[in-house]
Amino acid sequence: MTATAKTLNTKKAAALIAAFLTIFAMLSVNATPTEAAPSLKPTVISVDNKRPAVAGGTQITVTGTNLDTVTSVTVDNNYATIASKTAKTIVFMAPQHPLGEATVLITNPAGTASFVITYTPQRRPLVPRPVLPTTLKVGKSYTIKGQDPTWKVTVSLTISEKGTTTAKICSVKGAVVKALRKGNCSITIDINPDTAAGSNPNWRARQFIDGITIN
Repeated sequence: MTATAKTLNTKKAAALIAAFLTIFAMLSVNATPTEAAPSLKPTVISVDNKRPAVAGGTQITVTGTNLDTVTSVTVDNNYATIASKTAKTIVFMAPQHPLGEATVLITNPAGTASFVITYTPQRRPLVPRPVLPTTLKVGKSYTIKGQDPTWKVTVSLTISEKGTTTAKICSVKGAVVKALRKGNCSITIDINPDTAAGSNPNWRARQFIDGITIN
């Protein structure tokens, strides 16, 4: 083989190698990288509320590690709504569940952390405070009512620290307050939404201590 032929062959080989390297580089650039799974699974350090209501909707905040990569939270295989998450905390809303214990699973691509919560009865809210007049003129009366007219309202005079009452300033009968003379009429109001038929499903009884200025 002549020197000229050898030179041409060398140039052809170099050109082929260069073309191969160029094509390989282009394929490497255009290739879509596969997302690597988190190297660490989630851990749970503390839970702020382990006694959600059976009706669902209770917010639960979990503190731990690797929580920003969590993909799902389940409560006995029911998916919970994730409200927010960072590396150290995750907040979710507990779904509806019968009374008793339930297992929570917090999962990311690397693994799962678990803990147990106990569902409790839904607590009824307390009855709202009744509307009272700021002042009441001597000789006038005022009937205190609950938000619902079927609720039982009982009013009594409040006993002061000295053991006396405001009986000379006002009087009460049932839910009616009557102004007797000028001063502060301090009263205790008991509102009970329950009836002889049973407990009110929406409200709980409550006691209020309030006052009306007699003028």
